[in-house]
Amino acid sequence: MAERDSWAKALAHGVAWLIFCLSRLAVFSDPAPEHSDVRYYARYVQVYQWTKSAGGTFYEQHVRFVQKQKEGAFRSPTGLVSDEYQMVAYPPLAVGLTLLPSLFVPESAADGSLPPEQFADYRLAFRFLMYLFTWGCLG
Repeated sequence: MAERDSWAKALAHGVAWLIFCLSRLAVFSDPAPEHSDVRYYARYVQVYQWTKSAGGTFYEQHVRFVQKQKEGAFRSPTGLVSDEYQMVAYPPLAVGLTLLPSLFVPESAADGSLPPEQFADYRLAFRFLMYLFTWGCLG
């Protein structure tokens, strides 16, 4: 009886693990960027790259960057340029984590624009790193 119970538990865990893995693959392959915050994170990468050359803090430059997008100086990959998006709602460590995928994506153009292909590359790198992180935490 104990052997049967342990086999049933193992089967239940296996099914749960399979469902979890399939759900992660569905999220990983979702082609619609409007379903996630990755579009905001791509903007943070733009701002970070701009901050390296402009100076100041990331948070100060983010406000300036959004203002420049509203004026039309920079193209927004997200189409979001309202006042609501001027404030970054993440602490420095979280912003740093959003920058990790940019290690695998070429820097934005000097004018601050982020072409759709580059945004797609960033989104793929972000999702892949989060997928690896999830596996690492559960491993």
